[in-house]
Amino acid sequence: MKKFLKHTFIAIISILVIAFIALKIFSEKLPVSNLNGDPLAQKMLKAVNKEAFDSLAFLGWNFNNMHYYIWDKEANRAIIFWEEIKVYMDLNKIAGKVFDKGVEITDESIKKKIIKKAWAYWCNDSFWVLAPFKIFDKGTKRYVIKDDKGKESLLVSYESGGVTPGDSYLWILDENYRPLEFKMWVKIIPLKGMKATWGDWVTLTSGAQYSTTHQVASYKSKVIDIIEGSSFKDYYEEWK
Repeated sequence: MKKFLKHTFIAIISILVIAFIALKIFSEKLPVSNLNGDPLAQKMLKAVNKEAFDSLAFLGWNFNNMHYYIWDKEANRAIIFWEEIKVYMDLNKIAGKVFDKGVEITDESIKKKIIKKAWAYWCNDSFWVLAPFKIFDKGTKRYVIKDDKGKESLLVSYESGGVTPGDSYLWILDENYRPLEFKMWVKIIPLKGMKATWGDWVTLTSGAQYSTTHQVASYKSKVIDIIEGSSFKDYYEEWK
């Protein structure tokens, strides 16, 4: 038994050492620049039609056929549902009502746990829909990064506020300034400079453009059933 534990311990240490070395080898340093990225960022926003996005009152989507969202942009509240759970959340206060199979949950401890889970879903899933429109959010700074051939990419650093201050994203743009992918320097991912694709763009009625597929390493996610509109009135009854 002691010999087995000894070999197991050695194996675990070896795996950790290999993982540490791999991270050191494959991680990239965050690029540094003092070139103002605002003009390039404006071109990116024009490419995805931020003006049309700003005109919307609400936006809804299905993330990976697992989580569903209807977002009241004007009031910054959302209906978040999965399985038989439905949460009506004030996104500014991270509070709201919770229903399970149509019955409101009033137990505060259960309610808080579900709201916490819904908030985590929102923070992750909404990012893959909204990130291109949020590059001028409060607390962000933008820089131009040039590669060896002089091609420009947009570095957006979230220096304060938000959910993950300190995170940075290097947007790689196509010839029309629409995102192809970005590289990530984020706290929750130990491998720095990991790529995520922004593909299968669709243009909805408003004219705003949304990326519907993303791939990070071998993991692929999809954003489907996107809806948008200029009035949230069809959903007001749900909040009463």
